[in-house]
Amino acid sequence: MKNPAPIMLCGACRVPIKPVLHPQPETMISCPQCGATDTFRDVTAECLEEVKQRFSRATGRSAESTEFKWRYSETMKPGS
Repeated sequence: MKNPAPIMLCGACRVPIKPVLHPQPETMISCPQCGATDTFRDVTAECLEEVKQRFSRATGRSAESTEFKWRYSETMKPGS
């Protein structure tokens, strides 16, 4: 079975963060290199903002101007 934990990079040093299986919103996530820490809730919120910014740069449109519902879900799979 594949690891269900999302792959994330540290926002400060861009090093992959060790996956945490089945994290709760208040689970603390730490960077193994620089030691930056934050809650899983805040880390996923920052990841979503990064996706929105990349979308805007790639399409020239604001992510908020689309009808797409922006949300994070561990159960989402590409193509679904």
